[in-house]
Amino acid sequence: MAYPLPSGSYDELVCTAGITEEGKWIKIYPVPLSFLEGMKKDGKIISYKYNWIEIDLRRKEVDFRPESYSPVDYDLSDIRILGSIRANKYWTERKKYCSRNVYYDMDLLIDHSKSPKNVSLATFKPTEIIDLKIVPDGREWKSEWLNQRNQLEFDFKGEGHSNRSIQIDKLPYKFYYHFKDSTGKSEN
Repeated sequence: MAYPLPSGSYDELVCTAGITEEGKWIKIYPVPLSFLEGMKKDGKIISYKYNWIEIDLRRKEVDFRPESYSPVDYDLSDIRILGSIRANKYWTERKKYCSRNVYYDMDLLIDHSKSPKNVSLATFKPTEIIDLKIVPDGREWKSEWLNQRNQLEFDFKGEGHSNRSIQIDKLPYKFYYHFKDSTGKSEN
């Protein structure tokens, strides 16, 4: 799940990534954060990670990335939680899915991110992590996002949409890994 962003058309949205049983990455967007919070509160999911779900999706025609899909029903009424994969025994079960298509060479990953493959989600495993850099960032949302947040509080009252019950503050930091890939190339 990506960090939630305000939207002019929906509640705060998250881009949710997943892996199919075949080990193929998939991105589902938009997913309203309020829906995920409700699923957690109702006990239908324990955490946002490693749940097997079933949902009707459609390919996002305007998105060039092959992994991009959107829910057929925005209210996600057709979602079924089939179970979750626990982290028992050193992630053995999780690794079966997450480690099927791994990149070790950053240049190859960047090459595959371009046309014609357009890969936008991948598993990358560096050979060495050198450092984690945490850099202070602005504490306020961009003005256009603030306007969208404020607009949501007025536009959706009484129209069947949830009134913004979740207020997400902007994370005031950026995070960067400094690492080496399988070729010995160092990336920041």
